[in-house]
Amino acid sequence: MQMNNFGKVYCVGLGKLGLIFSQILASSGFKVYGYDKNLKIKKVISSNDKNIEPKLNELIDKNKKNFTFLENTEKANKETSAIILVLPTPSKKNHDFDNKYIFETLKKIGKYLKSKKKYVINIT
Repeated sequence: MQMNNFGKVYCVGLGKLGLIFSQILASSGFKVYGYDKNLKIKKVISSNDKNIEPKLNELIDKNKKNFTFLENTEKANKETSAIILVLPTPSKKNHDFDNKYIFETLKKIGKYLKSKKKYVINIT
């Protein structure tokens, strides 16, 4: 199934990878809802501070109509048909990955997914 069948996408985690990925989706015509629990990222996006990623500032300017930063995730969960989780998976002392951020997010969105027939979850 191609992503362009979805239209509205929810991107959780707007760090170095998530922000550029969400902006690429928005520039491809998707309506993207972005969320990060670090609200400083909202300030970075709205002020469009100089980024180290090439052309990211241009994408942020270009995508103002297709990208919305949300502080509340309920709207994104209800209005989208796909979610992309770009969350940290730090290593534990025993070198296993710590998936707690992924599990926390899946638990939060789970209650909204009960009413949906189809929903794509992509863990990046």
